[in-house]
Amino acid sequence: MAMEILKTWGFLEEFILEEGIQVEVFAVTGWERDTNELKVDSSLYNASKGLWVGDNNSNRDGIVGPTSWELYKRLVKKISVEQSKKTGLISLSVEHYSPHLSKIWVEKLVGKINEHFKDIDRRDSLKRIEYLKRQIAETAIADMRSVFYQLIEEEYKVLMLAEVSDEYIFKVLSPPKVEEEKFKPKRLLIVVIGLFLGFSLSSIFVMIKSIIGEN
Repeated sequence: MAMEILKTWGFLEEFILEEGIQVEVFAVTGWERDTNELKVDSSLYNASKGLWVGDNNSNRDGIVGPTSWELYKRLVKKISVEQSKKTGLISLSVEHYSPHLSKIWVEKLVGKINEHFKDIDRRDSLKRIEYLKRQIAETAIADMRSVFYQLIEEEYKVLMLAEVSDEYIFKVLSPPKVEEEKFKPKRLLIVVIGLFLGFSLSSIFVMIKSIIGEN
């Protein structure tokens, strides 16, 4: 369930708003390794003024900047969540121009999904405790009251675990690392494609020239 929620619109919308990463998600087009600075598309976002550019980036509601749906589509494509069939272990990765941002986002996503489920379990346990207390007040049967008290004790254990455990759903076995090698684009593939296209275009040119010469 946690793996699925990680890639839902509502969850990632909250994540983007809480972290204030709209620009990094939507308008960044590159990263300078030497200066660790992001390259921002000036046609979308004016970095010096801290404003979205309205002419090219106004949504249907007349609000300048990308919509929640547009931001979600950009971010969800950058997130990969996979589970090993052999070990059951889950791998979470984020693809971005800046490897430093990728590392930070992975850490924060893990923290947010843990908090998400802690809040759910905490809220559900409190509701069950209130219900059980009402049942105790309404019954005079000693055995039933004993059962209700035992159930309340179990719910308090859930509350205690939610309070003291930071790694509630996902326990980090290997902390995220900053990638040292460029993941994309694959330069060898680009070179091969470039050579193939160059050869094809040259062949077509020779064929056309030959046909014209014969005529």
